[in-house]
Amino acid sequence: MNTRSPRLLLVLSFLLAIFTSCQKESDVTPSEKEMAYSRLLVTDADGSTVSLINPSSQKIQEFQARFSGSTLYATRSGRYAAVVNYANNLVQFFDTGIEAHEDHVHVLGQPKWSSLISEAPKPTHVFFWNSGGNRIAIFNDGDATLTLTTEYDLSAPGAKAANVKVDVPHHGAVVAFSNNTFAVTQKDGTVSSTLPERVKIVDANGNVVKTSVLATKGIHGDAGNGDVALFGHPEGI
Repeated sequence: MNTRSPRLLLVLSFLLAIFTSCQKESDVTPSEKEMAYSRLLVTDADGSTVSLINPSSQKIQEFQARFSGSTLYATRSGRYAAVVNYANNLVQFFDTGIEAHEDHVHVLGQPKWSSLISEAPKPTHVFFWNSGGNRIAIFNDGDATLTLTTEYDLSAPGAKAANVKVDVPHHGAVVAFSNNTFAVTQKDGTVSSTLPERVKIVDANGNVVKTSVLATKGIHGDAGNGDVALFGHPEGI
C-alpha cells in the first residue's frame, strides 16, 4: 500500500548500532556512539531534493532525485532507501554508506545514489525480506509486474532488476515467503474498482504455484513474516 501526503514524506531509518554488551532492558537510552550513526532521510513533496540529516553533527546533505514527490521506504539492513515515484514510473535507491549489524557498524563510503534503478509503470507496493541477501520486491500497478532485486545488487556495476509478469494491471500488493515464492494479489473483475479480489502464489518467474480459492470484495493492505501472508479486505483478514 502506498500512502501519500502533501506534507514532507519522512522515513526514519539507519538506526541503531549497539556498542555495549547485549542486555534485556525495557528502556534504553542511545549512546553517543549510537547517535553518531543515526540518519533521517527526507524527500520533498513539491521538489526533487532529498535531504540526509545527521542528528549528531546537525549537518544536512542534499541530493537531487529525478522527480519530486517521491515516497521513501527503508530496506531491511537500513543502509538503503527505495525512493518510489509512482507518477513517473521510477524507483531510485539511495545508499547512506552505513550498514548496521547487531554489535557494530560498517561505514562503506559516502552517501550517494545507487547505480541500479527500476523503471516500470506505477510502482506502488514495496516489500523487503531476509532470504539470501536482503531481497526487494516491488509491485507495479501499471502492468502487474514484480520488480525483483537484492540489496547486494543495488550498487553493483551493470546490475539490473528482474521484472516478472504476475497478473493483469490493478492496484496490487506482494508479500514474499522465505522459500522465494510470493503471495500476489489477483484481479478477477468482480469488483468494479481497481482493487483486487484474490491472492495467488507465484514463483520468482511468475509461474503460478497455488491458485486462489477465496474471493473478497476488494483487498487493500497486507503484512508478512516469511511464513505467513495477511491481506486486509472489507470482511476482515
